[in-house]
Amino acid sequence: MINFTWTFNLQKTIPYDINTQNSNVIKTLGWIIIGTDSEYTNKSSSISGCVDFDISSISNFKPITEITNTDLQTWIENRIGIDKINTMMNTLENQINALPNDWNPIPNA
Repeated sequence: MINFTWTFNLQKTIPYDINTQNSNVIKTLGWIIIGTDSEYTNKSSSISGCVDFDISSISNFKPITEITNTDLQTWIENRIGIDKINTMMNTLENQINALPNDWNPIPNA
């Protein structure tokens, strides 16, 4: 079984948007999905990307101090599309399954 973890990087925030009167608005969000084999944890692969958000009219603004990783993942899934995310995760799974069980990305280290 492949376990997937997400990590995020706030790459650009807008200190204050005068049009929406919101502070610390996330404009650009980087993300990484890491897939790891649950039995052979040395077998893993990742994919990453970056998305920009249209901040000109934000409905349901959430202060940055209240944003969770679940929120960020949902935003990425909505922006990219769940079908594309699932395709990427399937690709990661196929890459990991193709690795030998004794995979060592840094031999003789």
